[in-house]
Amino acid sequence: MNNWYNFYYERMNDRYRDHIASRYWDFIDYIIENSRGAEKIHEAGCGAANISRIVSKFTNAKLVLTDKCPQMLNLAKQNMKETEGYETALVNLLNDTCPDSDVVYSHGVLEHFDDEQIRTIVENQLKSAKTVIHYVPSAKYSSPSFGDERLMTVDKWKEICNL
Repeated sequence: MNNWYNFYYERMNDRYRDHIASRYWDFIDYIIENSRGAEKIHEAGCGAANISRIVSKFTNAKLVLTDKCPQMLNLAKQNMKETEGYETALVNLLNDTCPDSDVVYSHGVLEHFDDEQIRTIVENQLKSAKTVIHYVPSAKYSSPSFGDERLMTVDKWKEICNL
């Protein structure tokens, strides 16, 4: 976790957030479009909450930011300090659902789990959320960022998620 914290700590600035908004705008827009009328939106594995900070500007829904690492939740709080209507919580995605959430999303989380764990996480989220959206890197990347990402083909992701 220390690697994640150090990576994002150095990127707690407007320039990096602008980069995130530009690079992942299609994903962010998809979240926004699927969150119209939502009362509760949940980011599972929020990290520094850069995506949620952007989403918060386009919704009145309550944001729930969760991560398994207290250090990352502290960065998320720092990043969201000017934002109202959010809460943070420590969770284990393998055991916890996203209670009463209209939309659950994650960015760069599922690829850190094995196939069965991914199925468990998605099944748990589908039990309590109307819409579940995940962004994962594909096999098109040349190498993992932190060494444990699973860079799989789109077909492999579909197989794991039974799509």
